[in-house]
Amino acid sequence: GVVAAGFWSDRVRSRVKVIFYMTVGLSLATIATWWIGLSSATSFVVFLGLIGFTAMGPDSLLSGAGAMDVGSRKRALAAAGIINGLGAIGPIVQEPVIGWVKTTSGVAAVFVLLILVTVAATIGTGLLWWRTHRRGLSL
Repeated sequence: GVVAAGFWSDRVRSRVKVIFYMTVGLSLATIATWWIGLSSATSFVVFLGLIGFTAMGPDSLLSGAGAMDVGSRKRALAAAGIINGLGAIGPIVQEPVIGWVKTTSGVAAVFVLLILVTVAATIGTGLLWWRTHRRGLSL
């Protein structure tokens, strides 16, 4: 996903567009995992791989090239540190939250939570793309 996102963003010259489309793919892969992926181990592994593929591309673009976009040449390192530092909060929070949701509401509720998070990310990246496009920025 990282290599594909980098290659694709170089071709279309728009990182935010690639981030948006890969996040849409992430949402669709998460929904497909819930609907289809639980029917067999093979389909689960395939969709889980697709989730990883579509999640890692945007992550690398946001934490690497995105940090250079939002920070000046001198401040790109600080921007990358802030982006990655905030991104590290997710793994800290996700374990207890997902464990609590599974314990109290079951596995289906975990998938609903994951789908809601990916849809929220898709909306957020869509708004970012819209805003940068409207302002004529080339991110």
